[in-house]
Amino acid sequence: MLRGRERRILDAFVDALIPEGPDALGPSGLAASVPEKLGRFLESLPPAQRKLVPFALWAVELYPLALGPVPRTFSGLSRESRTRVLDRLEHHRVYPLRSAYYALKVLSFLLWGEGESVSRATGFGAHCS
Repeated sequence: MLRGRERRILDAFVDALIPEGPDALGPSGLAASVPEKLGRFLESLPPAQRKLVPFALWAVELYPLALGPVPRTFSGLSRESRTRVLDRLEHHRVYPLRSAYYALKVLSFLLWGEGESVSRATGFGAHCS
């Protein structure tokens, strides 16, 4: 569903949003296969709604071009720089840009949280079994 470049943007987004680390709540977003799950989710949507996620991804990808002295796209930044960009997007005053970020964030965390390894690590959903 997502083209190659859009998949790389999504991978960079998920890597910055849900990184691995000693203080993480569970596995990283990439280890929990969030990009693959999002791709499958998109296939289940009607064609018109399916186009919204790539638009949101491109908004995130191009946003850093307006920020710094060295023009770089989101996926071309280091994880630390991508995390700073996401923090700026979370509080951005332009509603469509902020909404694009939040849509990707919510979908990513929902798909991350449904993973068995995440529920084992966090205890979330364990009471439902």
